[in-house]
Amino acid sequence: MKKLVLSIFIVAVSVAEAFAQSPAAIGQFVITNTSTTVPIQLVTTNLQFTSATFKGLKFYQQTNTTAVNLGFGNSTNGYQGLTIDPGSFLTISCGPARGGSVYNMSNIWLDVSTANDGVVIYYER
Repeated sequence: MKKLVLSIFIVAVSVAEAFAQSPAAIGQFVITNTSTTVPIQLVTTNLQFTSATFKGLKFYQQTNTTAVNLGFGNSTNGYQGLTIDPGSFLTISCGPARGGSVYNMSNIWLDVSTANDGVVIYYER
């Protein structure tokens, strides 16, 4: 019986240490674009993330009318090449090749063909 209790304690401590060493903040938000000719930044502040999933929705349960496009660092209309069909997902993650670095959400721009379409964003940092 003593060995079983000790094993459970070691597992509990190991799990607690893992969470303490790598605290991950998660969040979600919705962004829509009212203009079909001017792409918008997803955020204007410094919001860093290690992984983000973008879903083609204008609100949490309202599917877009048409596909939307995301692009990195370019606010010029038509230069956002990552297409997300209505209701579809796109995930961006920092893998081992990036050395554990992060992306900044303010470097991503949203372009829409139909006014008020957008993305729901789920992110981890």
